[in-house]
Amino acid sequence: MPYPRLLLPLLGLAVPALAATTMNSIVSPGLVFAETNGLVSVEAEHFTSQTLTDRRAWHLTAPGHDDAAIAPDGDGRHLVGASGGAYLELLPDVRRTHYEPIVLGESFTNTGGAMAVLTYRVHFNTPGRYYVWIRAHSTGGEDNGLHAGLDHTWPESGLRWQTAQKNKWAWDTRQRTDAVPQGERHKLYLDVPTPGEHTVHFSMREDGFEFDRWLLTTDRDYMPADEPAAATVFAGHAPAPFALPAGYTDPADASREHDGSGLAMMEGDFRPGGTVTLVLSTETASLIPANCRMEVAFTHESGEPVLIAAGQHAGEGRWRAPFTPDRPGQWYFSVHFHDRLSPDEPSGHAVKRYHRLSGIFPVSPR
Repeated sequence: MPYPRLLLPLLGLAVPALAATTMNSIVSPGLVFAETNGLVSVEAEHFTSQTLTDRRAWHLTAPGHDDAAIAPDGDGRHLVGASGGAYLELLPDVRRTHYEPIVLGESFTNTGGAMAVLTYRVHFNTPGRYYVWIRAHSTGGEDNGLHAGLDHTWPESGLRWQTAQKNKWAWDTRQRTDAVPQGERHKLYLDVPTPGEHTVHFSMREDGFEFDRWLLTTDRDYMPADEPAAATVFAGHAPAPFALPAGYTDPADASREHDGSGLAMMEGDFRPGGTVTLVLSTETASLIPANCRMEVAFTHESGEPVLIAAGQHAGEGRWRAPFTPDRPGQWYFSVHFHDRLSPDEPSGHAVKRYHRLSGIFPVSPR
């Protein structure tokens, strides 16, 4: 029985004046947050300063900011559910799938403090070890990491924050390690040496990262609420939250050139060890030349494994790509076409409609 899935919402919906805006700080220079009872939690957009922005920068997405959007931005806006009615995103976002190459110092850096550094002022009453929680929205495996630092230093324990949660605003505290690429709990922390004012920093690891809020806690087993209480201020005044327009809904994801309607379906045995097949089957697909080469990357929600399946032209406009999932959970796919004339960006409307098509489907435990 085929398992149909709408891959991307329809485009062209009316959207209020909401845009990504090049970010200077929206807070006064004298704003200092306060740690209380071993906890401090701050909106991402309430940073004091931003530096090293020549190649990537944090941009605000919020109501009332109607400057031209920074391009490219590979996914839609996600204001619904964002704490404080706003969030930051690292733009431009040029690497969205495993197919796009990593460009060190451009789309990716594994060095803390090397690119797009945010600084926050915090007065700590209690020195000690603080575990780092981040509330973020990830839409794939290439926009789910950043670095944390303290007092302009970048200790190993603050590097490579990563989440395996996708397509929703969610808290996480994991550090990517060689042993566990999807991230290990209790390894991401900053050691505050003395009481008094310190600076907390976050910097780019992957472009496209969507950053809503951060939290430091001395409680190793702390679990944040979806909507944390307002931050405690030591000095100055924090800005008021942004208010979404009445009846606002996030616009459709405009990251692809097609409307996503009826472009593909999944069929097969949706259990570990079963064969699942991605099928492109519309009149548009019939216009794709048979000598094109189709590949599909299937990625588990944890980020590992990434399985590359070869697509096959099955006649009558049908293109099929079978693969065998090895574990339950959410799986993501990304379609890539090659042709002899333009291997990187295939020519022709029909090919472009499916090139970089992406979607999600579940695999159930046996």
